Amino acid sequence: MVKLVCAIDEDTEEEEVNRSKSSRPGLSRNDDMPVRIHEAKKGVLKCSAFVLLISEKTLVIDLVKDQLALADDNGKKILPVVVYRRDFGLDIKYSLARSEFFHFFT
Repeated sequence: MVKLVCAIDEDTEEEEVNRSKSSRPGLSRNDDMPVRIHEAKKGVLKCSAFVLLISEKTLVIDLVKDQLALADDNGKKILPVVVYRRDFGLDIKYSLARSEFFHFFT
């Protein structure tokens, strides 16, 4: 058990070092957006299930809609978790038509 903890600590330290060594220093989050979009698409294509947190802000973001459509087009299992009740547009209803919803309301 101790070895597992040590391995996790080492990985965490290594990740922090890698984050501090940016290959593109001086770029803001917006400047790095194409890279982030590409990485998100790769992640969707690699995943076995796509978990979508549905909130008041989630489904109005075009990037989220694009990732949902990509997951749907590639036959990924979509697990929509509703954390805020809202009406869905037709595009979202179509993508989620075959999915079971999980509701978490406060």
